[in-house]
Amino acid sequence: MKPKILSFFTGGGFLDIGFELAGFDVVWTNEFNATFSKLYSHGMTSLKKVNPNSRIIRISNENSITDITSRKIIREAFSGIPPGFFGIIGGSPCPDFSNGGKHAGGEGKNGQLTKVFVEKICEIQPDFFLIENVSGLFRFRKHREFLFHQLDKL
Repeated sequence: MKPKILSFFTGGGFLDIGFELAGFDVVWTNEFNATFSKLYSHGMTSLKKVNPNSRIIRISNENSITDITSRKIIREAFSGIPPGFFGIIGGSPCPDFSNGGKHAGGEGKNGQLTKVFVEKICEIQPDFFLIENVSGLFRFRKHREFLFHQLDKL
């Protein structure tokens, strides 16, 4: 049985594709940005032609991570009962950690979502998680300190 994956900040689905091709089963996805949701559907439809075992071809939930309860996520992904082994993956929104976002970091509108992401991980309690190193998150000291502070909660 393939390990199940919940994917947050799914974007175009590139991280999901990597996990799918590595033998994981992405069972639930979340992306708030409508343009990225459309990109995801197109990319995953193409992947399904190559990998017919790929299950997800559309974003599962297009609400903001701030508006979805952990209980709802578990209900949508697993019909309310988490499997024996599953993980969470995601790449926090990067604008507030980059030069383009003026380095607002964890205090920025998008940076705050990283805190919410970590809260979801704590509440859902997966067996493993992966937080993608988005542009600037680890490179710059103040952002790295913010990240470490978030990881201390886990």
